[in-house]
Amino acid sequence: MKRNRKKYGRLQKQSAHVSYEVMKQKISVDEKKISCPLYFIGRKEDVTIPPDIVKRIAQKYHSNFDAVSGNHYIFEDWIDIAEHTFSFIRTV
Repeated sequence: MKRNRKKYGRLQKQSAHVSYEVMKQKISVDEKKISCPLYFIGRKEDVTIPPDIVKRIAQKYHSNFDAVSGNHYIFEDWIDIAEHTFSFIRTV
């Protein structure tokens, strides 16, 4: 537990404004301006941004989506996340 607390302390603090926009779904994106491939990863136990929300956003952009176990924060399993991401990059 202390190890996670130490890692948590190194994370960049989130802006209250950004958190508010995410929770209230007030972030607007002009889909026409997106020209790069997109890849979305949801965490199966995430209650902050549930994987079904992430999946709906990925579908909106006709993009790839994966759900991996875990909650909102990436700690010990970052290598697994990196492998998923690298697998997507190889397909592009």
